[in-house]
Amino acid sequence: MLLNPAVVPQRDLSRYLGEQPLWHGDGSITVLPRHLDELRALAVESITRPERYYLIAATGDEVLDYRTMLDHYPGVRTTLIQGGDHAISDFPAHLADVLAFCDQASPPLVAPAAA
Repeated sequence: MLLNPAVVPQRDLSRYLGEQPLWHGDGSITVLPRHLDELRALAVESITRPERYYLIAATGDEVLDYRTMLDHYPGVRTTLIQGGDHAISDFPAHLADVLAFCDQASPPLVAPAAA
């Protein structure tokens, strides 16, 4: 389930190095260069099983460019919200689709415990 995902977070967060106030609540967080390195190490160049993904992207995202999301996740189930915002403020309107997508996955097989 991808909701307006940051496709290249190490690039997007590079302008926020140092101490940053929390957006919700009191306090702060410190973004260090090593955090960007950790994100870079986790980067996935391209997905291999598009059927496992569901992307909801908003053309009105004020933080990230939705076209980058579409380019990075070709062939995945996609809901493209015309307008909207980064928070996907109308998420309740998409909840039934999200739950249906999540429910279609087969549960993992669990091997019986050895006696």
